[in-house]
Amino acid sequence: MNDLQAALAPFQAVWSFFTNPANKQLFLDVGKAAVVIGGLFGAYLRIRAERMKSAPQLATDITSWDASSKFPIMPIREFDALASFPFIPSKLSKRVAAEDGCYTVTNIRVWNAGKGSITGPLLNHAIRISISVPTGSGIHYDFTSMLSNDPDIEMHLSRSTYNVDTQRRNISLAFDLMRPGKGILISVRHGAAHGDDIAIKTSLPGYPDAVAGTYVVFRHKVHVWMTRINNLSILPFAVASYLLFIWGYLVVGAIATCMTFTAIWTAYAARFPNLAPSDLVWDNASARLIRLK
Repeated sequence: MNDLQAALAPFQAVWSFFTNPANKQLFLDVGKAAVVIGGLFGAYLRIRAERMKSAPQLATDITSWDASSKFPIMPIREFDALASFPFIPSKLSKRVAAEDGCYTVTNIRVWNAGKGSITGPLLNHAIRISISVPTGSGIHYDFTSMLSNDPDIEMHLSRSTYNVDTQRRNISLAFDLMRPGKGILISVRHGAAHGDDIAIKTSLPGYPDAVAGTYVVFRHKVHVWMTRINNLSILPFAVASYLLFIWGYLVVGAIATCMTFTAIWTAYAARFPNLAPSDLVWDNASARLIRLK
């Protein structure tokens, strides 16, 4: 019995610390302050994101799919090893090649995520946009087609150039004018396990730095709906947290505060206007399509 009391003594001390009336009031005050500061911070992030949208901004994104099963490939780090999700093993020995011998299809998107037009390399030669793919290891990268959701855009891919060490080759992307919400989609078929080795290099004098874009696997409208729900939930969570602390519900108020900051962090992580346009897809019948082979 004495051993049990000795073992529970630290927990009893912690419980007494939190249930002490003086300390409880202190925690309630700290919780109220945290809710107010968090709400102000969330409002600041929202205003800052809206200001960023006012300028033209180039966004880029690379996603890969299994050439045979059409499943998306989303490599994630797990125990220092590269795994693939969903339902696709990372080793090519377990993959089934498509009819043309390719294992992976990589889609490259470049679009204007801002509200002003971007002058491209065809009109401003100081601008550089290139796609970099590795060479060697017997893997061939085949650029098959490109598409734009702007039928009036002029676009093309240039001849490959190689780095000094000849380990990678660069293919320049040229276009004339990219309007807000418009962009280019390029398809690359290859034999690598995934498309992580493909990179987009940009140099845009006079424009904001290019941002890494996101094209979600599930439907564009669902992602937009979920984002709006999250943004709208920040204020109710903050008000509920504040009221719970005022009424003296410390534990429930702390849980509501955690939910508030989770919603704020989610909004912060998605603060950039980097979601690819919903019509920048291969089944867009009104888009401009160019076959590269």
